[in-house]
Amino acid sequence: MANEEQLKILRQGVEAWNQWRKENPVTKIDLSGADLRGIDLSGIDLSDAYLSFADLTGTVSRDANFRGAYLATAKLERADFKRTNLTGTNLWLAKLKKANLTDANLTDAELLLSNLNGADLNGAILSGAVIDSNTKLRGVKGITRGVNGIYSIETKTAALMNMTPDGDSMQGSSVEAVLDNLKHARRLHSISLLFAGVTLLSFVLHLEEITVPFNILKKPIDAVTFAGLSVIISATLMLFVTIFFSSALDGTKYLTSRESAMKVGQFPWVLSKYEKGVAPKIISTLLRIILCFHPFIFLVVLSLNGTLKDFEQTPILFYLLLVSVPMLLATCIWLFRLSIGFFQPIVFDVVEEAKRQSGEEKIASAIREQTEKIDELVKLLQERDGGH
Repeated sequence: MANEEQLKILRQGVEAWNQWRKENPVTKIDLSGADLRGIDLSGIDLSDAYLSFADLTGTVSRDANFRGAYLATAKLERADFKRTNLTGTNLWLAKLKKANLTDANLTDAELLLSNLNGADLNGAILSGAVIDSNTKLRGVKGITRGVNGIYSIETKTAALMNMTPDGDSMQGSSVEAVLDNLKHARRLHSISLLFAGVTLLSFVLHLEEITVPFNILKKPIDAVTFAGLSVIISATLMLFVTIFFSSALDGTKYLTSRESAMKVGQFPWVLSKYEKGVAPKIISTLLRIILCFHPFIFLVVLSLNGTLKDFEQTPILFYLLLVSVPMLLATCIWLFRLSIGFFQPIVFDVVEEAKRQSGEEKIASAIREQTEKIDELVKLLQERDGGH
């Protein structure tokens, strides 16, 4: 519960409160559960204050200082935090729906499980801020949503996904793991495409016998049997494609650097490609549909040619087909939904990246200077030895 004496001072106005804070700099501020709705808190100093469960709905807190404040579960709907310092605040489960956060400083803020639906983040500084997959971001203004976080175009800063995943999740920031998963998924998907293509081609050209790819069987088999086998093989392959692709998407959520974003973003596969612009997105969507649902192309051909009944002559194939088709449908839908996840860019913090590069350049420069000094020392020693 809130400290009643502190609440009385707060209700005397911002000036009285700030003066009291100066006189009592080490006093713990406890305003948890306080009803502060509609109060003008512009310019107030609530740094390191405990405001859990507090109700600040509709409050005006422009140019205020909430640095290090504990605002978890606080009600902040429609609150005005323009130009407010929210550095290092804990906003877990905070309700920030339609809040005004323009030009606010959210550096190192924790926004896990918070509701930012309809909030205005134009000009907000997001460096070091953390969100998660449960942070609600529908209709947020001033940001670009990415696979691994949100990016402010105006300030070139980003709030990234939780960079310290659960210890038992076996997840983390590894661009190599992401690329390996994408390579495995693409390879298996290509094999499935090959079987689908051969099946389709055999029925278009009315071939009676087909040689199974990769010399799986030495002797050719009839086209109908091959079609049935292709469905079963595709169902199995697509299941593994989806598993690898899902792991790649999950791993991408923890990437933070420009180099990692470029490596994954430039991976040559339509299903993981990010496209800008309306026309490229439409084309990419159509290609994704074809690539994700390609096993059903030859099923349609078989149905139109009336050859599905031929499977009844081989009961094992027929029953395997009955099991494989529903699994294949579910897997294809799952893969398509995952591929839509890559419709968003992989974002990174340009400001932090520049600082990091600047630091690396300083280290490299220092190493060069030391190397030059060592070279000079070696030359002097060589000249001295040569003189003797």
